[in-house]
Amino acid sequence: MPIKLIEDTHSIMEGLLEPVDFNEEIEENPLYDFYEGRSVAEEQIKVGAQEVASFENDINHSPLLSWHVDFTLFIAPTPTSEGGYALLNLSWDDNYGCWGWECETALTGASSMKEAKEYLLGIYKESYIAGAEGEFRKFLETLS
Repeated sequence: MPIKLIEDTHSIMEGLLEPVDFNEEIEENPLYDFYEGRSVAEEQIKVGAQEVASFENDINHSPLLSWHVDFTLFIAPTPTSEGGYALLNLSWDDNYGCWGWECETALTGASSMKEAKEYLLGIYKESYIAGAEGEFRKFLETLS
């Protein structure tokens, strides 16, 4: 079966993640805690995902403007398609102060997680490298 990209990545996310369980009336969403939230987010994955790369950097744009970049990429099998895998990004949103998931890209027709990883990381790298610089560019160059 040839590898094909999946365009509707939103529906894939619904099938891969469990909702975070917390009582809004008595507690804050745990995804808003930098330390605890990461673990809570990782527990949302329904199926076996493999961590494949991570990046963390503090960007000091100007004297009064800086932000913290922290994300991890995962490969996860998609439960709805044969040979389907998704490249998931768990990242810290420094503006809103919370962890969140995004599906960077997904495919069907891979014969293994290894094949899917190589293909998906290649797509990820190519989509960002043209405008990347500094530490992020170095990170992208390590992806294979």
